Amino acid sequence: MNENRIKSLIQLNSIIGVLPEEKKKNIPIGILREIENAQLDGYIFKYDYSKDILEQDINEEAKEMLFNIYINYLATKDELSIINDKIKIIEEEMF
Repeated sequence: MNENRIKSLIQLNSIIGVLPEEKKKNIPIGILREIENAQLDGYIFKYDYSKDILEQDINEEAKEMLFNIYINYLATKDELSIINDKIKIIEEEMF
């Protein structure tokens, strides 16, 4: 596993660590284990409680992973509907 992916998993572990337990239960155990077991000597990421989740200093890969976890396991049907509507608008503007 490359260093950037490991850093992304460590960043996700810190973010997922602040989620309520009822939300964490929605994430498959295999994914949680991969995230929790990621380690890189000398690298520590701490969640900044003074910042919103979107303001956290995480890399692009961690953002993509977090988005995938959110849409696949954490978002409600209403939230998914809003996301899909926004994606359609963006696609329409691009083409």
